[in-house]
Amino acid sequence: MIVTTTYFNSQVLANLIESVTSGSFTGILASTKVMLFTNNLPLTPDILLSNLTEATFNGYARSATLTWGSTINEVDGSVSFFAQALTFRVNSTTPLVPNTIYGYGVVDEVSTPDLLFAELFPLPIGVQNPGDGFILVPKFNYGPSNPNSSAAVLR
Repeated sequence: MIVTTTYFNSQVLANLIESVTSGSFTGILASTKVMLFTNNLPLTPDILLSNLTEATFNGYARSATLTWGSTINEVDGSVSFFAQALTFRVNSTTPLVPNTIYGYGVVDEVSTPDLLFAELFPLPIGVQNPGDGFILVPKFNYGPSNPNSSAAVLR
């Protein structure tokens, strides 16, 4: 389950209403990037970016700015949206920096980076050897019956 931060919750409803109306994302979601983290910790609404240990494997960098697709109005009244597929891959063994990735966070990087939401993967992902990696498709669902749900698609 995804956990949204207090900061994100204070911003998201107005931005979602705007995006549903206009069909494009502005505001808090317009400048977001994905970061991977290597510590296994409980996620709570009070979590900060500084609580997460960012990945350090060879070839790792935060994603490019996310491009969120149009919102999808779900049958249960919630709203879902996906970002583009992101590939994270080890590109070298010099020096060897193995990591175990426990989850990802979506970071607003307009001025001071703020963690907006984070999600633990169902199972940790080990990345060590050249070519090790995975594809992540960030998804966010927000609605009255499940205000903090998400399911990143891993391939």
